[in-house]
Amino acid sequence: MFEFKFNIRQLDLALIQLAEELKTTVTDGELIFPGDPATGYIRHFLLPNDLDTIIIDLSLTDGMWINRQKTDLEYYVFICEEIISDHTYAKIDGVKPEPSTGLAANVYLVSFLSDLRQYASAGSTVRGIRVILSPEWLASYLHVSELDEVLQRYLALKSKSVHVREMDYETHRLLEELLRPPVEGPLRNAYLENRIMMILEIFFSWLSQQMSVLSMTVKMTKDDIARIIQVEKALLSDLSRAPSITDLSKLIAVSASKLKKQFRDMYGLPPYEYFQQQRMQKAKEMLMVDQLTVKQVGNSLGYSNLSNFTLAFRKVFNENPGEMKKKSIK
Repeated sequence: MFEFKFNIRQLDLALIQLAEELKTTVTDGELIFPGDPATGYIRHFLLPNDLDTIIIDLSLTDGMWINRQKTDLEYYVFICEEIISDHTYAKIDGVKPEPSTGLAANVYLVSFLSDLRQYASAGSTVRGIRVILSPEWLASYLHVSELDEVLQRYLALKSKSVHVREMDYETHRLLEELLRPPVEGPLRNAYLENRIMMILEIFFSWLSQQMSVLSMTVKMTKDDIARIIQVEKALLSDLSRAPSITDLSKLIAVSASKLKKQFRDMYGLPPYEYFQQQRMQKAKEMLMVDQLTVKQVGNSLGYSNLSNFTLAFRKVFNENPGEMKKKSIK
């Protein structure tokens, strides 16, 4: 099992860090995987306007976790990916896991303020692109006049789950052309840039249309957002017990009702439901990766009664923890 954690904004530096952990090097912007935990490559280059980009084409020989940890920077990552896997798992702030088997082909936008954690089992194929976008770039593409509105617009879209889209046929075709370009030599990079910009254009044209029909009800200042991030950090500091809403309200000196509304606006769930999602996501990770029994996992997360842990787990994943543990062993 291989796990890579990073919180670097520059993709070229993240690629160098990954190469060091794999005990290899990046040559001419390309990391060739050594066979364990994968074969294939990740290629880095800059698009026009210095858009930081990587292309990924991997076949996994071992299970792999990728964890881009949240930061306090207001940047965004555009992701277009296709994963074929017997067992895949993803979470953005612990909310809305992707399908756990088969083909997952999605296009989505994630803020650096969110934690993105992904897993794919041995035998999986992972292909796609990632592009880092600045607030200024997004403002121009989303036709937002004030930079302060960009994060508000993103949070409104995220709260309605509109920041994620299943890959359409045209995007899939462009991704295939991107990964298997018919040209070589000096024209190759220009061809790749063209296909990536076309994929971005398709997604953001769709996103702009969605914005035009949705009511953008999220109104949070950057100070509000910073305070809610502080609440989330306190909420998840100990997954064996949740602090009370009263304690969280005192922490940032706002009313309980305002805290709950702003937390839901930002994370898409009420605080306690979000806590339970994160708690059960942690349980799932422990069952999949760690050599622990179901009882040990439940106890570590504050459940003295195994039946209560099983019910809580089943409510989120629609299966018992023991069933999931058996799948992870296969």
